[in-house]
Amino acid sequence: MLPSPRTDRRSFSFVTCERCHPPGFDRTLGHTSRVQRYQTPRVIKTLDPKQQPDPGAPEIQALKNQLTEKEKKLQHLEHDYEKSRVRHDQEEKLIITAWYNMVSLRVQKKHEDDRTGFYAFQKQYRF
Repeated sequence: MLPSPRTDRRSFSFVTCERCHPPGFDRTLGHTSRVQRYQTPRVIKTLDPKQQPDPGAPEIQALKNQLTEKEKKLQHLEHDYEKSRVRHDQEEKLIITAWYNMVSLRVQKKHEDDRTGFYAFQKQYRF
């Protein structure tokens, strides 16, 4: 048999606490717990210098320098790739345009040859 909510000791204390605190108190508690959760690692890092790497260590500084150089090189390569891609697209458009112009000139020449051939044939056999 389950105890009624009024006789249960935990629910009774919860009800009394709820009556004692003003509205919005639980939000304040939530805010403080969030602040504690985010600030606790910072406080631990400042109090415990063993966890923080030595910023002046030459090995770490050399690795950071290598990383920045590689990032710069990567950005430069991405920029070059973008420029070459744009250039390639422009060249492709020019090739397509030249191809269509060449084909249209061939078709136009063929039509002219057909017309002149027909007129020459008529002149030849004119009565």
